[in-house]
Amino acid sequence: MENKIVLIKEEKAVISTEQQIKTADKERLQKELDNSNMSPEDARKALLLEQVSREVTLYPFEVKQHFVSRGDFANARKADKLVTGDPREAVKKIKAEMSFFGAAFLEGFLGFYGIKRNEALKRYENRLLIISEQQFDTGERRAAICQVIRGRPEKIKECTSINEAKAQIQAMQPKPNQEKNLHGGLKYEITEKGK
Repeated sequence: MENKIVLIKEEKAVISTEQQIKTADKERLQKELDNSNMSPEDARKALLLEQVSREVTLYPFEVKQHFVSRGDFANARKADKLVTGDPREAVKKIKAEMSFFGAAFLEGFLGFYGIKRNEALKRYENRLLIISEQQFDTGERRAAICQVIRGRPEKIKECTSINEAKAQIQAMQPKPNQEKNLHGGLKYEITEKGK
């Protein structure tokens, strides 16, 4: 999968790929940016949610248990017809066979998917991630080091390249046997395994 880029013009943004930026004509991209309602912050959040969504799996057994826990046994039986753990594929199947699954099943499935996605998003809390950004007018490419706080990627540092951002993150990581201060004056020590 190709890396995504936040393409920015003034306070508007769109999400694109490097290939799309290279092959698309500038007028089309300009029009797309002019019509965009997305801010750069919203685009960063959309990229984060896209990444998190790729990590979510929903096995048919889990979906069945979700319906059973709510006392919806008819929809629980329908969950056996889902054969994939990929939520995107499951939604396609549900929509294609809407006469079998029905709107209530789709609603319940999407509710459960939302719960699982939020759980996955919580695993990203306080992690550092790199988001590639490009200015539309100048073509200048930068990398933003972001920290996920309350489900939103907050930019904490701008770098000139992804490699610089990776080096900055590496430099921020505690070294083995290095003592770190935590909030409230608590300390912890990181040691290499087996020592």
